[in-house]
Amino acid sequence: MLHTTHTNRNINTLIKLSQLKQYKNKSKIRSIWLLICGLIFFSIFSPERVDAQNAYVKLCMQAIEFEKSGNLDAAINKYNEAINMKPEEWTGYSYRAKVKLRMAKYDDAITDISKAISLSPETKELYEIRANCLVAKGMYDKAIADYNMALSNVSANSKEIYLTYFQRGRAYFNTRQYQAAINDFNQAITSAQKFFLSPLA
Repeated sequence: MLHTTHTNRNINTLIKLSQLKQYKNKSKIRSIWLLICGLIFFSIFSPERVDAQNAYVKLCMQAIEFEKSGNLDAAINKYNEAINMKPEEWTGYSYRAKVKLRMAKYDDAITDISKAISLSPETKELYEIRANCLVAKGMYDKAIADYNMALSNVSANSKEIYLTYFQRGRAYFNTRQYQAAINDFNQAITSAQKFFLSPLA
C-alpha cells in the first residue's frame, strides 16, 4: 500500500512537472513570437522609415507642382532627389518617365518606366505609359504588346480604359491592322459611353 501511494505521488509529480514544462515552453514560444512581431513592427514603422517615406512623398508632391506649372526641369530634379532617397520605390520612376515623355526624351522615359515595371510588374498602368513612349518612337508592335498587358485583367469599369483602347487602336492603325483598329475604336466608344453616361462617373 505504501509502495502504491509512493508510486502515485511520483506519477502526480511527473504530470505536474510535464505540465509546468509545457507551460514554460508555451510561454517561451509566446515571448519569442512577440519579440519577432515587435522587431517586424519597428522595422516597418520605425521613426526613421516613417520620416524617409514622408520626405519621399513630399519631394514627389513638390515635383508634381512644378510639373503642373510647366517647370519640367525642376520637376525632374525633385524626382531625382526622391529616387536617390528611395530607389526601391517604383512610383518615382513612373512619374519621372511621364515628365520625360512630355519633354520628348523618349529613350530616357522608356528606361525609367521599364525600371518601374521591374519593381512593380503587376501594376498595369505602367505598361500603358511605356506603350505611349514606344508609340512616340514609332515602335508600334512593341507598343501593342504593352497595351495588351495594360488591358489584361483590367476591370471593364476602369475609368480610363477607353483611352487605352483608343491608343491601341491607333497603334493597330499605324501597322495597317485596320480591323483590329476598328474593333478597339468601337470598344473605346462603348467604354467611354459607359463612363461618361454613368451616374457614378
